[in-house]
Amino acid sequence: MTARYLIIIPAYNKPGWTTDYEEKTANELSKRHLVLVYREYDKTSLKKILFGKKFLRIKAEKKEENYYYSPIELLPFKRFKLMRKANSLINVLISFLLFRINPFSYKLVIWGMQPEVADFENDFPLKHVSLYDCVDYYDSLIKDHQIVIQKQEGYIMKLFDLVVVNSRTLYSLHKEKRKDIHLVPLGFSPPGQKMVAKKITQKKPIIGYIGAINYRLDFALLRKLIENNRNWTFIFWGPVQKDIQDDILEIDDNIDRLLSLPNVIYGQSSDRDEVYRVVKQFDICIIPYNTDFDFNKYCFPMKLFEYFYMGKPVLSSPINELKYYQRFVKIGNTVKEWQRYIKELLEKSWPEDFRSKQKEIALDCTWNNKINVILNHLEAYKL
Repeated sequence: MTARYLIIIPAYNKPGWTTDYEEKTANELSKRHLVLVYREYDKTSLKKILFGKKFLRIKAEKKEENYYYSPIELLPFKRFKLMRKANSLINVLISFLLFRINPFSYKLVIWGMQPEVADFENDFPLKHVSLYDCVDYYDSLIKDHQIVIQKQEGYIMKLFDLVVVNSRTLYSLHKEKRKDIHLVPLGFSPPGQKMVAKKITQKKPIIGYIGAINYRLDFALLRKLIENNRNWTFIFWGPVQKDIQDDILEIDDNIDRLLSLPNVIYGQSSDRDEVYRVVKQFDICIIPYNTDFDFNKYCFPMKLFEYFYMGKPVLSSPINELKYYQRFVKIGNTVKEWQRYIKELLEKSWPEDFRSKQKEIALDCTWNNKINVILNHLEAYKL
């Protein structure tokens, strides 16, 4: 008999961030189980309320089938473990009371996707199963932050009940730390059934990128490539997003120079289907990441399957995971290689059997498939 779970997901990405895996996971899980999302990014404390001269307001809501709760640290001295556990217990009780959840009717699971879940789980006061759904290679340009990440993942690999990863690269990297790691699909969202093309009134050919415009891009490569090929149109479709990494690298000028080039078009969409309508207009899709950063070198971009679903040829920087898809992905290291591959891809039509196989690969990696595989592992684990 399938267990009925109460799944608590600590969420660290604010709404609108391009990496929406926390939201997608919660939405898929809620079709089968009760899901309570702790908005850790919106956590507040009594100190902030007092010094900010604000009223204490509990933030809790039900959105679609998920429950959302913003934690409050009512007790001071959170550097002490006892106080952190007490704060955690208070928030658990408040959230259960607000949503009228009887925890004894469920098997409790903490399902985290970022290293910070180690701290959340360590302070959690009730018996539970801990699951680390590792969706990326976590790294930081800030030395102190990097040390924290390593400590958190060390705790997870040693003490969490279940660990899953979504790429062969992550599997190889983490297998040395923990033997019983499970490889699962990436998780991506196909478009709606009635998607029609979004017309882009620009001359062909179109070389396109979707996703955040930030420090991950290889600006030096892109500028030379675009400036040397004024007869090609380059589209960058996604929000300009900045965090502390971008500030350290001072990329503002790089972004401005890139997006102001005469053969560059910039835009963004909040509607996922509109993103697919834009991709449909691309002749070639690109993933121009700066792989001097380990975070990029060991990542597994979800946009790959969005490109694949639309049956597009892909040109990428040397990202480790993409070597498994070399039939459909060209890997370029230099501007000359990128120019050569683009010319080759433009000269020949993309085979129809390639398009069919790409779509098949993408559909094997939907959120539904990913969650089903993880839940099967969870069912097999003896609570």
